Amino acid sequence: MKIIKKSKILAKLEGIAKNSDQFKFRGQNILTRKLRSKKGYIFSYEALIVIMLFLIIFFIITSNLFNSFLNVQNEVQDTQEVQKVNLLAAKIYNDYEFPSDNYEVDYHNFLTSLTRHYYYDEKIKGSYDPNCDDTYNYEYEYQFTNILVSDVNSLVINNSKHQGVFSRKVYNFNGKKLVPISLSKLTGYKYYFTMNQGQIFYYKNNDEGALGNVTIRADVPTNAIFEINGVLTNRTLSTTDSRSEFEKFLDYNNGNYLEIKLLSVYNNPETNNIYFTVTNDYNLVNYGLKMESKNVTLSIGA
Repeated sequence: MKIIKKSKILAKLEGIAKNSDQFKFRGQNILTRKLRSKKGYIFSYEALIVIMLFLIIFFIITSNLFNSFLNVQNEVQDTQEVQKVNLLAAKIYNDYEFPSDNYEVDYHNFLTSLTRHYYYDEKIKGSYDPNCDDTYNYEYEYQFTNILVSDVNSLVINNSKHQGVFSRKVYNFNGKKLVPISLSKLTGYKYYFTMNQGQIFYYKNNDEGALGNVTIRADVPTNAIFEINGVLTNRTLSTTDSRSEFEKFLDYNNGNYLEIKLLSVYNNPETNNIYFTVTNDYNLVNYGLKMESKNVTLSIGA
């Protein structure tokens, strides 16, 4: 009986061993079929899918890193470009300050002496001269917007000739600049000019020791505040000429320059014109310069 039981037990153990060997053999066949098919492909579909997913993830990560790097580089380039354009705009505004050298000799002498007298320099800081005709050789294009300048019996100041057609990025700079509205020279014993609120007028004749009477009137009766050679004064104006007595504000030791700033007009300030007449004792060469603060736009294509 013991011998029979032992043989049954051995038979069971041998059967379990055979089953495990068969299981191992089958598992190896399954793994082999996944890695190497009968058709000769090295990888199965499952392996290809895993590889494709890995490549897609790798591509997404590298693309994001590359785009981030490009954005950083573009931001650095844009910052450098803005800095260069700002410096260029400041230089152009500075080079275009009034007055330039593009005036006839007599006008230029008047403007130079006037600028030295009131501004202690060759140029008026914070001004813009639309009569500039300089040439620049920059890698940037630039242009000024048109400014209409004209007056009766005056030399009409031409607009800037610098204009460009931009197909790239354009930077616009807006600056409040003192711009000449008219520049005039008349020979005679009377000289006429008009002003509006906010304008400045400079007058001088070729007789260093003489300035005739200055009369003023307005389109509509009003009070007005003037600054004459740095002195504030108030005047009541009517539609008929009245003496202004502006000549008493002259300092003849420094020349007979007359600087008139029309600071305020009470009635209809935008449309109420103020008319001036300078009457001398004899014929003189009279010079006049009218200026006004305007918005000058500079466009630079980078």
